[in-house]
Amino acid sequence: MMQTFSSQAARAFPFQSLHADVLVAGGGLAGVCAALAAARAGQQMVLIQDRPVLGGNASSEVRLWANGATSHMGNNNRWAREGGIMGEIMEENLWRNKEGNPVLFDMVLLDIVQAQPRLTLLLNTVVSDIEKSAQRLQAVQAFNAINQTRYRVTADQFIDASGDGVLGYLAGAAHRVGAESPQEFGEKMAPGEQFGHKLGHSIYFYTKRSAQPVRFVPPSFALKEIIAIPRYKRLSSDLNGCDLWWLEWGGRLDTVHESETIKWELWKIVWGVWDYIKNSGEFADADTLTIEWVGLIPGKRESRRFLGDTLLCQQDIIAQRDHYDAVAYGGWSIDLHPADGVYSAHDGCRQFHSKGTYTIPFRALYSQSLDNLLLTGRLISATYIAFGSARVMCTCGVLGEVVGRAAALCQQHNQTPRQLAQPEHIGQLQQQLLRHGAFIPRQQLAHPAGAAQVSASSTFALHALPADGGWHTLTSRCALLLPLKAGERLPALTVRLRASSAQTLQVSLLTSDNPANTCGDRLLATHSLQIGGEEEYSLPFDYRAECDRYLFIAFEENPAIEVALTRRACRAS
Repeated sequence: MMQTFSSQAARAFPFQSLHADVLVAGGGLAGVCAALAAARAGQQMVLIQDRPVLGGNASSEVRLWANGATSHMGNNNRWAREGGIMGEIMEENLWRNKEGNPVLFDMVLLDIVQAQPRLTLLLNTVVSDIEKSAQRLQAVQAFNAINQTRYRVTADQFIDASGDGVLGYLAGAAHRVGAESPQEFGEKMAPGEQFGHKLGHSIYFYTKRSAQPVRFVPPSFALKEIIAIPRYKRLSSDLNGCDLWWLEWGGRLDTVHESETIKWELWKIVWGVWDYIKNSGEFADADTLTIEWVGLIPGKRESRRFLGDTLLCQQDIIAQRDHYDAVAYGGWSIDLHPADGVYSAHDGCRQFHSKGTYTIPFRALYSQSLDNLLLTGRLISATYIAFGSARVMCTCGVLGEVVGRAAALCQQHNQTPRQLAQPEHIGQLQQQLLRHGAFIPRQQLAHPAGAAQVSASSTFALHALPADGGWHTLTSRCALLLPLKAGERLPALTVRLRASSAQTLQVSLLTSDNPANTCGDRLLATHSLQIGGEEEYSLPFDYRAECDRYLFIAFEENPAIEVALTRRACRAS
């Protein structure tokens, strides 16, 4: 049936008015975790996301890997995988999407969110304005260009997970952009002007191989001179997606208001790189390669950082300081990139790995300027240096759950986030997080089961593990990690070794100055073994743990020696 509409002086878009207990702006992993946490705590939620999918930089629109404290399993925190809602999302994705398809990850996130009671999701919806009193946000105004609908959403608590801080910015909240001087907080890693004071954006591309040669004609705006990229010799025909994280630019521009300029420069770089791979003749196997996907929006690393009642700083990470209001943890390296990005003569990043995880205080997760604005994701109150570690997405997701549960507590008890952060109240939040599967270093769940006396009719003592896992050549130093409880003595240890000729093997016993760390930075004892042929050797180490800690039995490098491995896993049953 046809409809006709007569001429009018003007028309207005449709308008909807909504109310929520808690409103979340931003649907990246931080915003998703925040919205789910608050909804599961009984709050009526509205989640506003300006993109057609959830996930932010981890979505199919950007396709960045979601990493956290484990840092690619390449640092001291390989057992520090995130728990709580962030862990739930990653486990669900692993079960449903083991190949890591970013489009399926979009589906996983949308499925979890749309199935959550009390949660209203507004996709393709941009926050355009806010309403506030002197100290409190009251409402947001938003617009969806797809359904041409204007929204006004009132709420009692607000969470800014928007990446660029749209709520905090429009509400006039105090914030910072760029790096602090080394003198302000005594941060010796603070960069100079040549390196630059901001991280840039990146755009990635994916390729696929065809059965026949594929011609490529570059666009007119593609980079012409590949030597403009000092690291161009690192390019290869098999690079894909996140392998190209260093195709970065924009750190000397306004990373919010000049994002379109940055995007066009990144497209110039991407198409110039692909032109070089396809048409330079340097890559013999490039004829049958074709572009499958190029990002249409850049993945942002940094823009605004909003000020809370404390700032996470370099020393908090390196010294692994404990905070009375610790609610989360991080473990990614302090990871700084040159502001000139791909055009810089510097390496693509400078990384410093702490000896273990560090805690993040709740006082860094709300605005000092407003009584009902919580902060999460890359908006938290941190110096540029500390932000270089806390900015990664799984850490952001953990922080999202924190502020979601915090907003629910503030709503239930008529508190401000600042009041919740006080020593007499913060335990409510810490205990709630622990009860729901989150982990906070050195915080224990207060539960009656913890005081239970456990008895058993019999016990199993492990005496040996079979040498049935093959042989490992000591081409580099390797170690056996052993946990010891307070008061326990290191058991007698034997190990099967072999060498084709007489060799000397140095074996060390190490632990860490911080008992919670899994890095051997304190030497306790050494012993030399004379190896000949194949046999079992005793390790004459004697140690009693004064507290719960980890020990390392380290075998020094000697390529002429092999150590026997086991396939047997030790499990409780």
